[in-house]
Amino acid sequence: MTQTKVRIDGNESSPALVLAHGAGASSDSAFMESLTRNLVQEEVCVYRFDFEYMLWAREHGRKRPPPRLPALIEEYVRVLDIVDRPCFVAGKSMGGRVASHMLLESGLENVLGGLAFGFPFHPVGKQDKLRTDHFQNLCKKLLIVQGERDAFGNQALVQSLKLESTVQVAWCPGGDHDLNPLKRSGITQAQNMSLAAQRAATFMRIIQP
Repeated sequence: MTQTKVRIDGNESSPALVLAHGAGASSDSAFMESLTRNLVQEEVCVYRFDFEYMLWAREHGRKRPPPRLPALIEEYVRVLDIVDRPCFVAGKSMGGRVASHMLLESGLENVLGGLAFGFPFHPVGKQDKLRTDHFQNLCKKLLIVQGERDAFGNQALVQSLKLESTVQVAWCPGGDHDLNPLKRSGITQAQNMSLAAQRAATFMRIIQP
């Protein structure tokens, strides 16, 4: 087993957010770096880590698919043991899906709530295969920050779903899965990243004033 290392950005006296990466890019991808910078500007302390399969890919110089969800959940729980303080669990895409499953565990007393940036509601092109069944059993609140054009769950589809009261969705105008809007929209990805961080920080402060 590879020793998980956790990178800390921001003031450790600020509210804590544990941030997991997506399936195909590591914790220091451009998206993760930008999101982290914006969260720190909103006075959030961000704890980032790489799942073991991503560490293996770095070491061997070639890509490797992630393991199945239960293994990722176990890894995330181990990271929470390392962080060892009240925190919000979060992630980009796949990482957000894993984080949402942390909210099923009533025994994780340090978990205050969850956030997902670009939640993968379904595989691309397979809107009938929803990944939302567990939402009905969440013990804590979940905020999903989603681009309106996200191929893993666009605004039209998500608004047609009957989501539980524990699940909130904040929309980033024109954003795709990386919150990147079309050029003609007049909005930039940087603006959407800033908006995502603002929405996240507001959500966190309501739960942990």
